[in-house]
Amino acid sequence: MGNFEILSSMLNINFTFNNEDVSINGSAQKDGKTGDIQTLSGACYTPSESSDGDHIGNFSGHRRDGKMLYSLSDIEPADAQIVADAIAEIEDIINKS
Repeated sequence: MGNFEILSSMLNINFTFNNEDVSINGSAQKDGKTGDIQTLSGACYTPSESSDGDHIGNFSGHRRDGKMLYSLSDIEPADAQIVADAIAEIEDIINKS
């Protein structure tokens, strides 16, 4: 009988996140062995009940040296903290799943 060993696996996650400040459509990859988030990205909108609100920017992140690093694009300084807070909450939710 042959030997079989899974060397790595990734869980692909597509999600929506909504709070009173921002709506995000995003995706993430989580390492199947360690459970660590490897990538996290999303498109950010103003909250809207009927459809996507106004686009307020994008973010993308990747793991380097044991921590997640993020780039924000097309996000006004006034919205940067709202997006950063949402990213932290999304990370927490994914880490607990």
